[in-house]
Formats: sequence, structure tokens, C-alpha cells
Amino acid sequence: MANNLENIDMPADKKAYIMSKLNPVLEEMVTRIVTELPEDLPGYMIAFLREKAGPRAKGSDEGTLRAENEELKNQLAKLRAEIRASIGDDGGGLDSDAESEAEDDEDYVDDLPANFLMPESQKGKTRASVSAEAYGAWNVKQAFTAPVVPKSEEQKQRIRKILSKSFMFASVEEREMAVVVDAMAEV
Repeated sequence: MANNLENIDMPADKKAYIMSKLNPVLEEMVTRIVTELPEDLPGYMIAFLREKAGPRAKGSDEGTLRAENEELKNQLAKLRAEIRASIGDDGGGLDSDAESEAEDDEDYVDDLPANFLMPESQKGKTRASVSAEAYGAWNVKQAFTAPVVPKSEEQKQRIRKILSKSFMFASVEEREMAVVVDAMAEV
């Protein structure tokens, strides 16, 4: 590897870092992989690197995230209190608010049980909602004006007679019936 690094245009301190830190870890990992021939290569590599990192890496991310989460919860509580104070709240319900916030904190679940998570086979198969109405320049909202087709009084009476036999128009009020009749054309 040293011969390969000499041919690469790279600062000397980076070459030294590769030789002293990176190269030994990679050599050991490759040696183990070649001797054990694991089926799950990425999983094996991750396990190897975790083993090399030692106990300091295990759970350190989780612990850091939990501490950060608690800090953010505290900041949120302080900001809410400041907002209440700036609005002019006299603080009468502050104790019950603090109690409810503590109860809310207890209600949160840090890790979901496995049966609540979506199976891998279902991911990406969920349907998106569809809007039934198009919006935009082609569908501008306007006040509805019923069309009026000119017709004689005799034609209107014939249409009324036919519509009165239909159960759909049996309970329509006279004013609404006039709008329907005016909009219809005899065929």
C-alpha cells in the first residue's frame, strides 16, 4: 500500500494518517473477511467496526440523542413559559400546565414495538390521497348562475308534468322546480 500512496498527489500528513491509523484497521478487517467468508458482508463489517470501537461507541449515540432530547424538552418548556408571560398570563394555571407537561412526557414512547412498524414488504406500496376537484386557472370558483333556455309556457307545463312523475323531483319546491324547468330543453 505504501507504494500506491507514493504515486498519489496527497499531503504527507494525510499519507501518514492512512499508514498509521486506517491501513491497520482495513488490513485486519479484510483478513478476517477472507478467513471467515461471511454471507452478510456489510453486517459483518459493521459488527467488526463496532467491536474495534469498543464500549465507548455502543450506546453513545443513543445516550447523546436522549440527552439532547431532554435538553430540547427543557428549552421548549422555558419558551412556552416565556410566551405565556409575554401574552400576559398571570400564571394561574401554571401548576396544572406543568403537571400536564410532565404527564405528556410520560406518554411518549421512545421505541415503538415491532408490531407497530410497517413491514419492509409494505413500504413504498401505500397509496397517496387523490383530490376529487382540480384547482387552478382552468377551474376558477364563480357564483353559479343557472342557464335559462327560452321556451313557451306550454313547453314548461309539459316538462313540469313529466318531472312530477319522477321520484327525484317529487319533493322539490316550486322555486327550485322553476330553475330546473328553465334550464331544460325539449328534445
